[in-house]
Amino acid sequence: DVGFLESQADDLRERLSVINVSKFPPVESKSYQPFESEKSDNEEIDADAEGDEDRFYFGIDIGPYWFAPLGRCFAMSQASIEREALRVIRNDWKLSAGNRWDEDERHRRKIFRDRETWHSHGSYPRVDDLHFYLSYHAMMVVAGKLLETKPVHHDPDDSEDEFHNWLYRHDLTRRDGGWLADRRDPIPLERPAWKDEAENDEWRWSLARSDFDRILLASDGRMNLWGHWTWSSGHREESIHVASALVSSDRSMALLRALQSVDNPHDYRIPDANDDLQIDFEGFQLKGWIVDRYCDRGLDEQDPWAGAITYPSPVPAAYITDIMNLTSDTEHRRWFVQGDHVDVAWAQV
Repeated sequence: DVGFLESQADDLRERLSVINVSKFPPVESKSYQPFESEKSDNEEIDADAEGDEDRFYFGIDIGPYWFAPLGRCFAMSQASIEREALRVIRNDWKLSAGNRWDEDERHRRKIFRDRETWHSHGSYPRVDDLHFYLSYHAMMVVAGKLLETKPVHHDPDDSEDEFHNWLYRHDLTRRDGGWLADRRDPIPLERPAWKDEAENDEWRWSLARSDFDRILLASDGRMNLWGHWTWSSGHREESIHVASALVSSDRSMALLRALQSVDNPHDYRIPDANDDLQIDFEGFQLKGWIVDRYCDRGLDEQDPWAGAITYPSPVPAAYITDIMNLTSDTEHRRWFVQGDHVDVAWAQV
């Protein structure tokens, strides 16, 4: 009946709410305080794993960029996490591999492509070889064990949950559970006319005023107000960047002349709504109206279906949506006036 289903849902919700949560109250400690200096009994490496020939080589980056951040969540040193990871590999999994590249049969058979298994400074490789696979999953097992047996340490000067921040780094990019590929749009149907023209050495110098009109106005009459994209054909490549902002109408020509005559074009730019280079000084106003954020990619960074898109997509600033009474679909692809459902803005990534 309905009451039984509701009780089951409440029970499921309760069980889900304690996943990846320590059962101990957090301990306040400054993040810069020294870690524990002595190994406890359960951190000692078993006698059968003490020989140098049997130690697991985690690599240069795994320690400082993977193990150390996990250790900080529990006020443990990088070396302590390495010891725990080694115990998982040697004692829990009963594996002796890990020191030789040719222990991975795919390396021996030259199946991996050039730099396919390369990773650096905490980045994920495109493909896991045996060495990275064991290191990564041992780290996750250690994280689970620590969460079950130790309290999470929390810096009183930091409002963030350190363990959840650490775990999020190894989760999908999007916090809503979607994949980057879910936001990827189809390839645009329109193509620049030069793609069908024969290549010549003068092509790069053939830029004309009509090219700017072509970029600003799409074939369907819509105007491009923000974005960057690249067209390529053979040895030719056209990279485009469009930005727009709001400027006080009686000072707009002064801004145009200033931007045209500046010595270094990198001293100024068309700002977004969060940019420090916005101007509001004695009647001169240059105000961003687009929010163009970027977040670090997560586990789906190497997903081929994501197509290396940026996320999240640009969106109108809150004050713009309030003034124009705009709302959007869940993926911020289409923007329309509330109650009207007639599209007034679009975003493609």
